[in-house]
Amino acid sequence: MNGAARQISNCLECGQIAPEVVLLVATGRVTRYAMEALLPTFQTILARMRWPGWIIDTSELQDFEPGAVGVGTDWFRSFKDAGGEKVIFVSGLATARMAAMTISFAARLPLEACPTLAEACDRLGVTHPPARALRQADTDPAMSGERAKFPRG
Repeated sequence: MNGAARQISNCLECGQIAPEVVLLVATGRVTRYAMEALLPTFQTILARMRWPGWIIDTSELQDFEPGAVGVGTDWFRSFKDAGGEKVIFVSGLATARMAAMTISFAARLPLEACPTLAEACDRLGVTHPPARALRQADTDPAMSGERAKFPRG
């Protein structure tokens, strides 16, 4: 990874946590650069799914750059193009909820808010423990999806 990427002070993680469910976890400060860097991984995961479900967990998000919202539109468009119909959003940050609702409205995708990641997983029928979900995808043959982490600076 190049030096500029290591200086980004946020963390995004994206992975397949069930055969038809992808999870995006955002913590710290999300930047446009981080969103752009992880989008190809998200698209690769979606390409292997027939009817993807998507959980976005921003429960530990502190802030985001306005430019990240524009890239979020590309994420929602990719999800819809892959046949996705349902997005579950976990967040305590009002500005993040407002941005996600605006993007989902423009993309004509329903967005359901959940107070916790555990409830979001329940809504999509994911039985894996949420705290271990992405780490388990690395070792569980049934979850042979890709995982990528955008590292902290």
